[in-house]
Amino acid sequence: MSGVKLFWKGSRPLTWALSVCPVLIAAISTRLDVVWDTTIVGRPSVAEYPALYVTLCVIVAWSLQVAANFINDYYDGVSGIDDTRDSSAPLRVNVSQEGRRFAYLSASGMALLGIVSGIAVVALSKQWWLLVVGVVCLAAVVAYSVFFARLGLGEVIAFIFFGPVVVWCVQWLLIRAIGVWGIVAGVQTGLLSAGVMLVNNLRDKESDAISHKVTIVVRWGRVTGNRILALCLVAVWTLHAVQCLSVLMLVHWHTSAWNVLLIVVGFIVSAVTTRVAMCGAVYAREDSRIYRLVFFAVQTFMVLLTVQYALVLLVLNPA
Repeated sequence: MSGVKLFWKGSRPLTWALSVCPVLIAAISTRLDVVWDTTIVGRPSVAEYPALYVTLCVIVAWSLQVAANFINDYYDGVSGIDDTRDSSAPLRVNVSQEGRRFAYLSASGMALLGIVSGIAVVALSKQWWLLVVGVVCLAAVVAYSVFFARLGLGEVIAFIFFGPVVVWCVQWLLIRAIGVWGIVAGVQTGLLSAGVMLVNNLRDKESDAISHKVTIVVRWGRVTGNRILALCLVAVWTLHAVQCLSVLMLVHWHTSAWNVLLIVVGFIVSAVTTRVAMCGAVYAREDSRIYRLVFFAVQTFMVLLTVQYALVLLVLNPA
């Protein structure tokens, strides 16, 4: 397999929504908080280069996520965890000594890209405190694979760094304030990211137990894991429902009926997606391949949430 194909598969493009979507949602929620004056922390002051900041933040989030994927591959290969994986698990690049070296170099390169992009954002915005956040994020990227994932804290790390940290920092970067829409968005994206992590751990329960990787599922069991996943998805969907109902109550008479219809349809689709993920997680115990469907459903929910935020902005601020 060529280096390009190996990088493509090892970076796991199906998971990119976990890093890209929260930044986009943060940007949209920032606009909503400004338009509706719902900021509760700080005094709104629009940044000078918002589009450039968002672009650089997408690069930072995406590159660090890909780096985390390769670091996780590297350490799982070194510790022998991947030797017990079944066929339903995604391709690992560490199947050989050369593969492990490739994972190490890829992780280093992507981390460097994230560092350079992050420094550029800090230099342009002069928000020097973000350097501290960046250092903490880099430490979390490594600590996840080396330490946290083996103590059952992977979902907590995913919630924090793919939710509040990304969304709230991006919002503060753009308007020097944090609002209601941004707070809710941070919780939603964090819960969905934790849900994706939980799906992976449900799939890998047996192999993780053999290799002494004590995830939440290994420690508390598959049934509890399914319940936590359901709780995460229902919480996101409930917040989403409140948002949709609030928008429908706020729309003016001249709002396009098609836009309102799109919000309603998106709400229904997200409800179906949530139900598919919850049911799939229950039946996947008999067939681990079903976890691919569950994984795809949760990822789709993240994309749908991004689209819904965009539709809400279109309806509430058509200008």
